[in-house]
Amino acid sequence: MYHSRAVERAFDVLSVLADRPDGATLAELTRATGVPGSTLLGILGSLCQSRTVREDGKRYALDVGILQLGQAYSAGVGVAGAFAPVGRKLRNALDETVQLGVLSGADAVYIARQDSTQPVRLVALVGRRLPAHASAVGKALLAPLDDLELHSVLGRQPFERMTDKTLTTYAELRRDLEATRRRGYAETRDECIAGLHCVSAPVFDHSGSAVAAISVSVPCFRMGKGRRSLVAAQVVGAAAEMSQALGAENTRLRLVKPRESHSGARAAR
Repeated sequence: MYHSRAVERAFDVLSVLADRPDGATLAELTRATGVPGSTLLGILGSLCQSRTVREDGKRYALDVGILQLGQAYSAGVGVAGAFAPVGRKLRNALDETVQLGVLSGADAVYIARQDSTQPVRLVALVGRRLPAHASAVGKALLAPLDDLELHSVLGRQPFERMTDKTLTTYAELRRDLEATRRRGYAETRDECIAGLHCVSAPVFDHSGSAVAAISVSVPCFRMGKGRRSLVAAQVVGAAAEMSQALGAENTRLRLVKPRESHSGARAAR
């Protein structure tokens, strides 16, 4: 495995500063790490630029970037940890591909999965990005947003067309999201991937924020009316179970209260 000496030294600096709440001077860091001062200056410059370290006079200390990284790690571990048993149980109950996704900008990003054993199934890749407006996970996470928030995330229409069934306007998407909130789950059928029917429900944390969404992907030929009802019920139940594990009190989608001002929404149309 390749090792970067510069990265190792940067972690040495962070480790030293982690033990020194009041920070350290360049000379103190040189003595503690054994790295020459001229080399440390370059490392500290990069760390300050990334806001993981700040310079206050002649002293260096950890900055807000470290807190942000720690919070992101903690959230990721919590969400992934809560998904593992729930995802396995859901996959075992339906034998279909189960995924966990989060919203990243205008995309849904898939961060965990449980694979189906069916010969015809979705081959899911962790890390894959799909447009939020065209994916069930994306719709589940867009549904709690009001109009201004929705426009802030998606920007201008028309949206990217993935198939001939993709919703490409705000009018179409709003109607779909209203239906999503009434049902408590999102659906796509042929909208993102032709021949695939996906059902997804949002996962809420202790603050009531939708932090992720669970989805089940089923080839359309296996998704009859009875199967659809079963999958939807199982997905909603799994999302509620995971939400409870994350400390949520309300585990279902709520209706969005419209705002009075839509100036931002008009500008994005």
